[in-house]
Amino acid sequence: MNRRFGFHSVCVKILALCSLVVMTACSLTQPYYEDPCNNRAYIQTVMADYISNRFHSNAPVRMAVIPFSVPANLAGKNAEIPGLGNELAWKVQEDFIGTEVFPIVEILNRQDWPGKKAEFFTGNFGAIAAARDAGYDLVFVGMLDTITSVDILGATTKLIETESGTTLWFGQTTVKSNSRAINRSLDQALLTKRNPSIIETNQLKDGLAACIVRGVVDDGMGAPKK
Repeated sequence: MNRRFGFHSVCVKILALCSLVVMTACSLTQPYYEDPCNNRAYIQTVMADYISNRFHSNAPVRMAVIPFSVPANLAGKNAEIPGLGNELAWKVQEDFIGTEVFPIVEILNRQDWPGKKAEFFTGNFGAIAAARDAGYDLVFVGMLDTITSVDILGATTKLIETESGTTLWFGQTTVKSNSRAINRSLDQALLTKRNPSIIETNQLKDGLAACIVRGVVDDGMGAPKK
């Protein structure tokens, strides 16, 4: 009887483990993001049309991307230890280049300056002047939204023409991940426990950058122009 009971106990444990493996596999097949592109545009311009109408054909239109304004605890310490604001700018630059809408996209490596965050909603005069003085036609600025959840990241961004000061894009972007559900399944399968306060920075950053760029280059019909 004891031997049969022991065998039954082992079978129950194996079945339980198999169930956890199946649950984990199902969770991992879910997309990392629930909605990869949640954009709310307050000002939106069809960028490909704007550039072709505003500038001469084949003109080397230059866009400057300035590192995002972020809370002090997410800011970089120095050039060797960049913060989230720099990393977001680099990823946005990379994704903008991939669209082929803007001929030249570069980082204007201006870190925080007095009034940088405050001026975001009052004209962005410092950013415009810095980009114009450096010979850029467009400047892209962003400010990370207040973080309220470990699996949500958002930013408010603008794309401005430096000569006229005209805002071509002004919008708010949010991405939300399924990381907590995925990690919960992994913890059950591997008998581990993760710290829920840790933000999945890299995945959320990449998703946020891609979503921002898609919103900027969207043609107003739901598809980005390339």
